[in-house]
Amino acid sequence: MPETAQVTYQVIDSPKREITEAANEVYRELCVRRRIYGRWVQDGKMTRQEAIDRGQRLEAALEYLLSHPDMPEGFQPQDEKPVVASPF
Repeated sequence: MPETAQVTYQVIDSPKREITEAANEVYRELCVRRRIYGRWVQDGKMTRQEAIDRGQRLEAALEYLLSHPDMPEGFQPQDEKPVVASPF
């Protein structure tokens, strides 16, 4: 069985989050969905148009966060895994 990289996230017991944390989480979720939506479309769990629509919604949310005045200049969201080609 191949070794997998272990990613550690800081868990904060607070409803207040930094905008950079929100952007990283939206980016992480977008990356996860890019990896699975193609398979879900093939398996009939969603249509191609649904996959495109949901991906575009997450991309819009990320763009909104990145353009927010509270976002540090030059901030780049990060995910624990490399981004694969977008199915949308």
